[in-house]
Amino acid sequence: MSGSIDPAAVSRSWTARFLDGLAYSFNALEVWARDHACAGIPNQTPREFAPQIGRHVKRLATPDRDFAKPYTPVAYAGRSPMPENVIFVERLWEPLDAAKGDMKDEYSVAYSDG
Repeated sequence: MSGSIDPAAVSRSWTARFLDGLAYSFNALEVWARDHACAGIPNQTPREFAPQIGRHVKRLATPDRDFAKPYTPVAYAGRSPMPENVIFVERLWEPLDAAKGDMKDEYSVAYSDG
């Protein structure tokens, strides 16, 4: 059937993009924390890292903790991301943007190969 949509392919594509977004967001959070003197320690899990940042920057306490909940099982246990978890990524970026301009643009430069 020409032009038909393969639901499995759509799901794999969405999953890959969301996994990239999760990794990008966590790496950006680590960069932001380092730049704001609240960097994590080696081998610290996201669920351990989140409260540490929240103690330093109160407006990040809830978004960071909420982001760590879906990120940890996906990143460390290989679980599939759930579509309803997209909101936690969005909520993480809002206070980061408010705290230091548009962090996404700054992080893109630091994260790119160029």
